[in-house]
Amino acid sequence: MSDEVHGTKVTGGTIASGEGVGRVVKTLPGGRLVLDVGLRDGVRVDDVFAIFESGEAVLDPESGAELGVIERVKAHLVAEHVQPGLTQLGPLPEAQSAGGGPVLSAVLARTSTAPPRNSAPGRRARPAVGDEARLLVRR
Repeated sequence: MSDEVHGTKVTGGTIASGEGVGRVVKTLPGGRLVLDVGLRDGVRVDDVFAIFESGEAVLDPESGAELGVIERVKAHLVAEHVQPGLTQLGPLPEAQSAGGGPVLSAVLARTSTAPPRNSAPGRRARPAVGDEARLLVRR
């Protein structure tokens, strides 16, 4: 069974509360990416990640407190190969991306966003070097 770890950070081989888990350091053919976190950070094969770009801060209109930063989700990918200091991500298998169970489906639904400005309707921006990655589901 999957354990949801949305909004967590991988540090020192354990899951701890925090912001994103890493950054995209390289793009590969076929929509694959390389992250700057790996086995030393607790990443495992089949972990599911959201790749996103941070946007503007959102303030509470009454208190003025910062509620968070808008994240433009670009992709949901799965860890295919994990090395000590990096992870190679690839597309989710069709069965998982279309209906991979209640936990994965709920997490993907919560992290889905409207298409970015200046893009075709229904299409997300492509992930790029420097984008952030957050662990969504530990399998």
